Amino acid sequence: MATRMIPTDTEFLAEARFEEPSSFTFAVDFANKRIKGYTDEKDAMRQAVILIFFTQRYRWEIFSREYGAETKDLYGAPISFVTRVFERRMKDALLADGRITGASNFRFTKPSRNTLTVTFDVTTIFGDVNDVEVNIDENLS
Repeated sequence: MATRMIPTDTEFLAEARFEEPSSFTFAVDFANKRIKGYTDEKDAMRQAVILIFFTQRYRWEIFSREYGAETKDLYGAPISFVTRVFERRMKDALLADGRITGASNFRFTKPSRNTLTVTFDVTTIFGDVNDVEVNIDENLS
């Protein structure tokens, strides 16, 4: 009796395991620009949103073309333009991550002459991450 080396499609699918995407990762201390331990689930997703925001899409070859946000041209632009396009661009950037299912409730404040703060909520497979805050300012590059 000959032994088959290649499984049939049904045999392969019966043995395949499909797992949810993980959120376990290094924790970034943004204030001190260091890695500080590990984080998971909602806290990791808040960090992922911030990292997506601060990574310029198409700029770094190490990232896929879907990773990051298009925000560089927002600095110095009229607030009416920024508030009009930011929500669409961030939703596009965030939904490229399969763990993120939505973004909503965008709120804009202008704490200083050179800074626009955007606060919004993100829905993930790990639960809602509320009040994510990012600044559109001269540090965006």
